Amino acid sequence: MEKETKDEKKKEEGAAQIFAAVILICLCLFFGRKCFSCSEDRQEPPIEIPKVVMITSDSLLAVTYREKFDALYNDLMALDKEDDRRRSRGSFHKEIQKLFEDWHSNMEYLVDEGTLIPLCNKEYETLFRKYDKQFARFMLYGDEDTWEIERYAKREAENILRKLLVDPESLVIENVLCNGKTNKGWKYTVVYRAKNGFGGYVREKITVIMAYNGNTFYECVDAR
Repeated sequence: MEKETKDEKKKEEGAAQIFAAVILICLCLFFGRKCFSCSEDRQEPPIEIPKVVMITSDSLLAVTYREKFDALYNDLMALDKEDDRRRSRGSFHKEIQKLFEDWHSNMEYLVDEGTLIPLCNKEYETLFRKYDKQFARFMLYGDEDTWEIERYAKREAENILRKLLVDPESLVIENVLCNGKTNKGWKYTVVYRAKNGFGGYVREKITVIMAYNGNTFYECVDAR
């Protein structure tokens, strides 16, 4: 009798566990479907890709880029009157060249759209010729920092003289003088002392022409 009672309790407990499992599965299915349907209803807003704004008028394009060019060009030319080493000529030339690249891209866009650009073509060519003179100047004279050029002139003179002197170790550079610009580059006079063939010291000078090599430093293109 007691054994039958225990068996009945076990059966009741087993049935209760099965019932609880069935309820749990139903709840999971119900809430799972609900969450899935909510995720379908909720849509992320589309990502807006910024568009490149192109100027679509010949006259507006010409005026816009001329104003930008004039501002940069005037700042570049102002360096002739100011002893300001915070900005180099090279940085202005990079900005102006980038300006011409953007301008040219805008012009190509207008042409592709079938727009005539006579004013833009004229302004572009005029300003490019104007700038080309300054770029040629930069490629010959560089940033025109005479202190920096003096350092290169001294080094180049030393290299030349050490190959020519009887006693290269006796070389002493006494002074480096800037004589201004020539059509080949910067002219520098280097005064030096060194031993001659008799063992005595003599004072001489050498003139070097320093030109910008387009790669941030200067080199001697002539010496006498």
